[in-house]
This record gives sequence, C-alpha cells and structure tokens, in this order.
Amino acid sequence: MNKTLVCLIAETRASAITWPGIKSFVLDSLRADLLLCISVPEKYDFANPLWQFAKYRYSTPEFNDWGDAFDEVQQAQMQPAKDETLPDWRQLLEIKSQWLGGVKGPGQHAGSAAILIYYRWLLLKFLQSEGLLDRYDRFVLTRSDFVWTTHHPPMSALDPQAIWIPDGEGYMGLTDRHAVLSRENIEIYLDIISPIVKEPNILFSEMKHKNNWNLEQFIDYSLARRKCRDKVRHFPYVMYSAREWGGTTSWSQGNWSDEFGYYIKYKSEFESATSAQKVIKTKSDWSGIFTPKSGRGFKSAVLDEFGNPIAVVGRILQTSNPSSINSESVLLSIDYSGNSGFLYTSRALLGHHERKLVDEVELTEIKPDYYHLLSKRERELYYTLNTEGTLIKSTSDPHSFRIQNRYLQEKGAAMSLGD
Repeated sequence: MNKTLVCLIAETRASAITWPGIKSFVLDSLRADLLLCISVPEKYDFANPLWQFAKYRYSTPEFNDWGDAFDEVQQAQMQPAKDETLPDWRQLLEIKSQWLGGVKGPGQHAGSAAILIYYRWLLLKFLQSEGLLDRYDRFVLTRSDFVWTTHHPPMSALDPQAIWIPDGEGYMGLTDRHAVLSRENIEIYLDIISPIVKEPNILFSEMKHKNNWNLEQFIDYSLARRKCRDKVRHFPYVMYSAREWGGTTSWSQGNWSDEFGYYIKYKSEFESATSAQKVIKTKSDWSGIFTPKSGRGFKSAVLDEFGNPIAVVGRILQTSNPSSINSESVLLSIDYSGNSGFLYTSRALLGHHERKLVDEVELTEIKPDYYHLLSKRERELYYTLNTEGTLIKSTSDPHSFRIQNRYLQEKGAAMSLGD
C-alpha cells in the first residue's frame, strides 16, 4: 500500500478555521500522516489541532535575520577550513524584488520568501535524517491556512513521475503554496537553497537580466536549471488561503467575509477554488479530470470542428490558428459536469488563474467530444460561429463545438491544443 506524508512548513496558522477541511479532505482522504517542520515562537499554542495530530514534529526557534539561517546552511554544506572565505551569497540581494524576503541588510527584500526557501531545505534534512524518504511514497507540501472546498486529488490519479501543483497563483512562475512530490523528485524540488549559498556568483550572472523575481519564478527557474521543468503538471485549484480575526500574515491581509467569518486572503485563489467545487464535488469526481470520455471537465478547451481554439482577438472571440497561440493568449474554456457547464475566458497555458465568466450553458452531446451549447441566460439562443469564425448566438444552426480536456494534453510546460 502506498503511503503519503503531508508536510507543513514554517508556521501553523488559522487552524481553528482550516483544521476540519485539512483533516477530512486531505489527511483522511489520502490516508496520510502529518509532519510539521515549523518555527515555534515563545507564545506558540501547542494545543492547536495540527500540533496535536502531527505524527512528526520538527521545531526551530525563529531567526531575527533569516540570513543567519542561510549562513548556517552554507557552513553545513561547504564545511570550510579554518579562515577559509566563503562565497558572498548576500550579493544576490541586489537582484530584486522579493525572492529573498526575510534576509536583512542593504537592499533587503519585502515579504518572507527566504524563510520558505530555508524551510524547504530544513524539511529535506529532517526527512533524510529520520529515514522518511524510504518510509513514504508520496509527499504533499502544503499550507496550514488553506480552506479546502473538496477532496485533495487522490494519489492514484497523479503520475508519481510528475511534480504536481495547483493550477493558479503562479505569478509568472510556479505557485509555492502546494506541491505533490514523490521519492523520485522531492530532493530536486526542495533543495533550492544550495545554488544560493554555494555558487552565488554563477546564480548572479544567470539572474541579473531582470529585477522582478519572486519565489514563484525562482522555483520555476530552479527546476528548469535542474532540467526538471517538463515534469511539472497541474491539477485544479480546490483550496484557498484564509486568515482568522487577529491572525498574522507576512503578505496579503485579505478581505473580510461576513458569510464565512474570516478573511479571504486572495480573491483569485478563492474564485478558482469555488469554480472547481462546481465540478469536483466528491472524491470520485477527480477521475473525470484526468480520464477521457468522463462527461466532466475543468478548464477544458472549446474548439471548432477542425480543432482550432477560440481566442480573444481584440474584444471578440473567434477561431484562431493553433500556431498563433502563446502563453499570453486568452481562450474560451469550459467547466462542465454532465449536461451543465460554465463558459470562461482563461489564459492559454495551465498554471494561470485569470478567468472571466462568459455564460452558463447546457451541453448536448452530438458525438463523442462534440457538443451543442445552449445559453442558460438566453434560453432560445445557441452558441455558433459565423462565416468569419466569430462566436455569436443564434436561434438555429448551432455549432458543434469540440471539448478537449487540457489536463490530458499537458506535458510539462507545453500544451497541445490540436490532435
């Protein structure tokens, strides 16, 4: 039987809000154990359910300057001889803007990204020292402040050769908030601190071409540097970050929700999770996201009968040549379950959260993978394409749109919209 270990790093936050979902939709659903690798401040609440439930706990004091933590890593990795001068990794603070937040000194960055880089390394050291890399098959790196709207995707649906992350919150890179890893790729994913402390001169020369780096981009870059970027796959974003009243945060304060009684930290993340919840209601629904001919899909591409995507051109939606589609393109996509669905415009590549609702529709299957789409707002009108290939509505002559599951087409960073 495969064994899964869920790992929370750096802090435990908002457990009064998030624990029921973490327990039910993650730990119980995956039959997983829990590991905490966190800092424990002076007034830490050891009665919180995450601490109480955890099978493994590794705690450290907090650093006033997290650069001191990086210095400790450098000493441990390079083991210098007496009076040997180590590379000056702090020169990397000159490369902006927030990927080393938490390190103090001239040119210091905002945020807390350096803390998360350090805790990834600390987690890896603990897994190695405790023999947990041999005891577990899959590892879930996640946050304690996530509200889960439905079940975590089952491990049986996620190829162990891939690095799995949620589909969104990438900020031109790969989200740092959640990842599903295996024995084959966990060390590569977690150890992104080594190039910083061991070869900062090389890293500086590679990164100096731009000055808007964040942690998400640094994770993306680190995997590409290790020639593992093509292992990344996405799954729908089904959780969102929350903050309780009076709760701490290192970045977004969030917006208060009277409905839920807590702060929703990121609107786009919340919208992605609630959209996914309309399609993925039960654990078994996950099979439809990664299985052909399931009658269920999320962010699926809407194509014409020739396999051409329908893209936003100017302010209209019209058919486009697949060769003209790039990462900046905005396409027509659909979330659907059975004969009901929601049309959106969304970015061409998976891993982007930008979405705008177009309409709610009824689907009628004409033949496998081809559908008529009837507007639910305007009951008499079908979606069709005019002679110029522009998307319009008509009372007759509905177009047979092809629906293609984008998650089945994804291969690393690339996605095929055609056959």
